[in-house]
Amino acid sequence: MSYGYHVQKTAEKLANSMFPVPVDYPVKNGLPWDYPKHFSYFHKLMKSIHFDMAKQPEAYGLKLVDMESKDKDLIRKGSNSIHRLFDTLYCLAACGIVENHQLKVSADRFKAAIKKPQSVGSAAVSKYELVLSRLVDFGFSISDFNGKAFGKDIEHFVVEYPAYPQLADTIKQFYDCWIDLFAEIRASNSQVRVRPTEYHHRAYIFDYKVTANLENITVKQWLSDEAKYHGTSDADNAFLTAFYNYSLNYEGLTFNGDYYKKTKRIVRDMRGDSSYNRCAIQIYLKNMGKYAKEIASMPQKIQRMFATDYCFDCHETCRTRFSWEYDDTTYRGCGHYCFEIVKASTSPHSSKLQDGFDMDLIPYYWRLLELEYGLHKIL
Repeated sequence: MSYGYHVQKTAEKLANSMFPVPVDYPVKNGLPWDYPKHFSYFHKLMKSIHFDMAKQPEAYGLKLVDMESKDKDLIRKGSNSIHRLFDTLYCLAACGIVENHQLKVSADRFKAAIKKPQSVGSAAVSKYELVLSRLVDFGFSISDFNGKAFGKDIEHFVVEYPAYPQLADTIKQFYDCWIDLFAEIRASNSQVRVRPTEYHHRAYIFDYKVTANLENITVKQWLSDEAKYHGTSDADNAFLTAFYNYSLNYEGLTFNGDYYKKTKRIVRDMRGDSSYNRCAIQIYLKNMGKYAKEIASMPQKIQRMFATDYCFDCHETCRTRFSWEYDDTTYRGCGHYCFEIVKASTSPHSSKLQDGFDMDLIPYYWRLLELEYGLHKIL
């Protein structure tokens, strides 16, 4: 669709990133066994509402910043306003109890909570009645709501979804799980990371994994979800998954979206990088002179990695710039964008490493990391 405002593009992108919910994912203890079926219904509904946001953002009270605007601060605020929906639902669930598939909400608690939701954006939802009105248009029933803010005479109101009665229970359970997960994140005690107002590397705000037993989700599933979130092709995801599988040959490595030896990151997963919308991984190398002879015996595609300048000449005092000698020539690199294994043509170095996603090269990439970091294979 054509966009008039930045927030429309963001809403459509978020909707497209909501991939189908697995039918048999392992749910958290305490949730009903058929919760995935109910969550899938909720998830599809949220996807539809986000597409609707993209079409008519003013109906939700989103911050409208013209596409012509280059003001990054305004654009960010506009994008963050999308969380009005998530925050409003959060406040409904946090301030209510479920009885007979009806969410009974304390009006006073809701009006206080909506001023500063403790969920994603933690920003006040002004004119929350706009969001509630759109929920009604999508099939929700909200008692004592006439399209305006709740008056002082309203003590409680009831939220339900007649077309699918279990939805009230599902929403309440989802946000209870979110509250628990967010507490873990704040305590730095979670497998899921947040940066700064949405999931990064692991999930997104309406992700089924919020309600899942994370210990029983395989890394293969994490990688598949990540690929779907970023729109990575099946072929590219197959390469990235094979790259991960090869890492299992080594001792002392950890993977959390990037690859670490103890606390040192040695490989960075760049898929979905917002700077260039590219799909790439980056291997961190600096001591190539010590194993230059072995590099010279590797395939030509590998050798080309070291016969390439990656320096952008940003400024003379750049702290990430370094150099190396290869085949009697000095090359310079930028520590932020150096030795990328690239597939997407949008990368600034794609012309140099267009065919980097080659399954046959994976052992050579890991051999370079062996030589650089002294990695040992598991016997």
